[in-house]
Amino acid sequence: MLHMKGICAIAGAVGAIVGAIVQNRVLLLLYSVVMVMVMSAFSVPAGSAFMLKTKMKDWEPANFPAEDQEIKLAKTINEVYCYAETATTPRRRRPTRPSSLTPRPRL
Repeated sequence: MLHMKGICAIAGAVGAIVGAIVQNRVLLLLYSVVMVMVMSAFSVPAGSAFMLKTKMKDWEPANFPAEDQEIKLAKTINEVYCYAETATTPRRRRPTRPSSLTPRPRL
């Protein structure tokens, strides 16, 4: 997977170089569109991770609960988790045999 990303990056760079040498606007436009998409795809998770890290540093020295919403959020997460666990866990069925159909042991 990592090799494919590297190959795609090198192919994109070669396409941009060829587009610049030949002065082909389509290749340069394609390269710029792809780069904007890649930068957007990288900056959203990177920005989110940075904000989350900053929030975690603020919470680290604080006692539980660090914020008032933390208890509400924990309750909601527990409810969702328990609901998901019961929905995915198969229920065991007890064998039901009516007494009239149960074979009686021979003596």
